Amino acid sequence: MKRFKSKILLVCVLTLLLGTADYANAGIEYWDEDEDSDDRPYNDNCYNAEPFGDIEYESFDTTFATFDGPGHCMESPNLWYIYIATKTGNVTVSLCYPDSVDLDDLSDSEDFDTNLAVYEGVNCFPSLSDMIECNDDFCGLQSQITFAAIAGRQYLIEVGGFDSMTGKGEISIRSDGEPPKKALDLGDAPDSTNNSGAIMAAYPKGGPLGVRANYPTVFNDGSGQGPYGPVH
Repeated sequence: MKRFKSKILLVCVLTLLLGTADYANAGIEYWDEDEDSDDRPYNDNCYNAEPFGDIEYESFDTTFATFDGPGHCMESPNLWYIYIATKTGNVTVSLCYPDSVDLDDLSDSEDFDTNLAVYEGVNCFPSLSDMIECNDDFCGLQSQITFAAIAGRQYLIEVGGFDSMTGKGEISIRSDGEPPKKALDLGDAPDSTNNSGAIMAAYPKGGPLGVRANYPTVFNDGSGQGPYGPVH
């Protein structure tokens, strides 16, 4: 009962001091559930960069993203991707909309001014020397970069907006290269280019000697890339 009376007294004192204000909220900071990290894209953090191969018009939204990174190309809320090159050749990373889209029909959040950067490797955070290119406006307010990729290598892609802008868009990654051709290993037989005409003892010890060796089944085109070994 004493504790209950003390609580009533505290309420009365707060009411006198704060008037009709909500005393329950005095000096207290509340966590806004709307600011929950669940609203943030998973690839908002460089260490959570989303891996991609070639893709067409994948939607993205930086509205609830935050900024992280070196700030070489942008300082706006950004998203991160990893591109794994399966071909050697030119790769185009584009935030441009397809020709079928009427830009006049887009909302402000969909037609926001983008920034785009591509980096060599996947270090977080990339150095300035890692940056292959930074682009702001390529197709209207949207960005695009074409770079020379090497099959098997990984590239870090940063997507954000000009200044501190955020919004929605679509990202496409296209490769114009060719898949690498694996050198065909045909075995471990001697190389015809340096063994042609060599003497070979084709019989067990004590048999006839002096049989000249020929290697009609061994292939080497001299390119240094193979294939090597006997052709079966």
